[in-house]
Amino acid sequence: QKAALVDAYLLGFEPAVDRPQPAPMVQGWAAAAQLANAATDAAADAGDVNTLARLGRQVEQLCFLLDLLKKHEQVRPDQADQLAAELDARGRKAWGAVLAKEPGRADGYRGMAFLTERAKDWAGRDGWVAKGVAAAPDDPVLASYKSRIRQGRGQAAQSYLELARRAEEHPDQPVWWHLAAQAALAAGDRGLAIQACEKILAGHPDDRGARALMGLLLLENGDAFRAFAVLDQVGTETLVRDPRLAQAYVRAM
Repeated sequence: QKAALVDAYLLGFEPAVDRPQPAPMVQGWAAAAQLANAATDAAADAGDVNTLARLGRQVEQLCFLLDLLKKHEQVRPDQADQLAAELDARGRKAWGAVLAKEPGRADGYRGMAFLTERAKDWAGRDGWVAKGVAAAPDDPVLASYKSRIRQGRGQAAQSYLELARRAEEHPDQPVWWHLAAQAALAAGDRGLAIQACEKILAGHPDDRGARALMGLLLLENGDAFRAFAVLDQVGTETLVRDPRLAQAYVRAM
């Protein structure tokens, strides 16, 4: 019940709008935190893994909310630091209890990777990602973390090869080719990124993300004819929402 009340509080959060958040989000923070702490303690004592995971996900939402409150000066910097520390402690307790009970759960490792990365604990993040990939090798979010880490180490090409292999193993999950395309771009290889998009569209022709990326890359390669053919199927709604894509479409005409 307490976790449900925190969910109700989060309904007032407007994450897609970069502007000051509604006043009740500031005024209700302390009460929501008290409820969340009590719920985390109770769930940990009871070994209620699903509630713990729910509370862990709430911590991530609250972190994004806190970023907006800080950005728009709705909390003081010292207050924001204190609240961030409290969120970190609650999140680690929730996800730590999840993994103690079910060490194979991918979301537990994702949660710990998120918290350690947010704390700029790069070694801690890398360790949780490595453990997570070992425990849940088919989780694309953990694979994305691993790919970003390898890209930062100058191993984008190797990451592409690994992700492409995983994509071939999971033809019904285009997310793997999406990840491979990003790794290819990080390696500076537009051709491989375009091939990854083609793989996606072969099985999922309505994937607008792959179609948009492929059109942009073709245009950058100087192939305006193919770029127009690809972008023409993206859809007006998508073009209107993305000025860069709309400009590319016009250039390809």
